[in-house]
Amino acid sequence: MKFGFMLPSRGPLARPESLSVIAKRGEELGYSFIMFPDHIVMPRNVSSQYPYSQSGVFPGTDNSETMEQLTTLAFLAGQTNSIRLVTSVMVVPHRSPVVTAKVLSTLDVLSQGRVTVGVGTGWLEEEFRALETQPFAERGAVTDEYIQVFKELWTSENPQFDGQYCRFSNIDFLPKPVQKPHPPI
Repeated sequence: MKFGFMLPSRGPLARPESLSVIAKRGEELGYSFIMFPDHIVMPRNVSSQYPYSQSGVFPGTDNSETMEQLTTLAFLAGQTNSIRLVTSVMVVPHRSPVVTAKVLSTLDVLSQGRVTVGVGTGWLEEEFRALETQPFAERGAVTDEYIQVFKELWTSENPQFDGQYCRFSNIDFLPKPVQKPHPPI
């Protein structure tokens, strides 16, 4: 059995010094992985029901500063040596799939193969609107397609894709992730 822990993305412990100390200490204690949550913006007015609490209210609606997930994991990759870096969970439809695949591939290279990609479709409709993403109602299909895009870019020598939400061909995509065939999803 492997044990890990969630790092804070907001509040006084979500500062570089604290995140570094916590991550390094977790690695010293033998934890297998660290997880970092994903919210890019927090809308001031939320009517969406949070699906993981009885009240339906998201506990993080205090509008405090929130660190961005992938950037923070890249920072933590440079602060640690062996502990796995887990997106928990990355809201896949929030970011361009090609850019996200590139960031994750780069993170896997810089961390020497320590990335695990935890994915989700998202629940906060107001955040989708603020980010001007694909339609909230289509987030499941978007997530499925974007994961296919990730895999195509990570594994193909001549990546090409012709989907409903993403299209590309005649491109190079390097570096490929260290982990083969790709980071665990």
